[in-house]
Amino acid sequence: MTVPYFEQNKDRSRPDNISRPFYASSVRTFEDGYQIEPHWHFHVEILYWAQGKATVTVGNHDYKVSSGNLVIIPAREVHSVVVERNVESLHYVVGFDPELMAPMPKLSIELAFLQPYRASLGLEQHVVSIEPTEQNDIEALISGMCKEFNAKMPGFELAVTTNVYHLFVRLIRGGHLTNVEQDTDHWTDDTASMALLIRLLTQLADRCHEHIPAREAAKQCSLSYSRFASVFKSLMRTSYTQYLTFLRIRKAEQLLLDPDKSITAIAMDTGFEHPSYFIKQFKRARGISPLQYRKKMLKHES
Repeated sequence: MTVPYFEQNKDRSRPDNISRPFYASSVRTFEDGYQIEPHWHFHVEILYWAQGKATVTVGNHDYKVSSGNLVIIPAREVHSVVVERNVESLHYVVGFDPELMAPMPKLSIELAFLQPYRASLGLEQHVVSIEPTEQNDIEALISGMCKEFNAKMPGFELAVTTNVYHLFVRLIRGGHLTNVEQDTDHWTDDTASMALLIRLLTQLADRCHEHIPAREAAKQCSLSYSRFASVFKSLMRTSYTQYLTFLRIRKAEQLLLDPDKSITAIAMDTGFEHPSYFIKQFKRARGISPLQYRKKMLKHES
């Protein structure tokens, strides 16, 4: 059986050496079923079920999805997909680099940083149930991305990107995503300041195992410590310390996919000083111990 893995952006190792910030495909299943082992990647992934049913696991949550369900899988999030044998199913897969949302910094923060945190707390679902009256339009948008990506006619990059934007407009207006645009803090209207915050959040995601005090983070955003604490909590809906712990737990989930890596080593690699404290924080965040999480993720491995 394939060991769970880290998956590079599917379109970054193309034979023609052309790197694109998105990909799109469709998957039909019949008697053989379909299974994607637990893995993670740096791109956001959208799964939309047009027919049939499946189990999608994101983090520690198992979701039973069926026709009309759309699954948002944040970047860096461990996930897997299983369609049982003899189930006729059709689903679409669209992935894109979070930087695709860079022209809309508040939406970029929502999608890349805020939504994953809120979903980890159970405050938001990874699965969106599309209203029956909207399902045809949503499927048309997503299948259109697949057709454009496969045909690669002139301007297809713009066509795919446009459809991604249209999809998120529908999700926001349908109340399926927290609207950061409603934030009233005038600081967030400053493009340069938002760019500094996005740079900090990206750095934290990459270096969460390091000791990065809040005062240093405030300095990187050109803010006083007290102002930074206020702005961060207002925008991210949590404190800097709590968010950093979330990032470390998420990184631990990724490392736990390696069956040869010890719990102690993972604790050290994720910035926790003591394994016992790591286990306590992981269990508090996920409801199960790191070892139990590993067993759950590797349950299909023979």
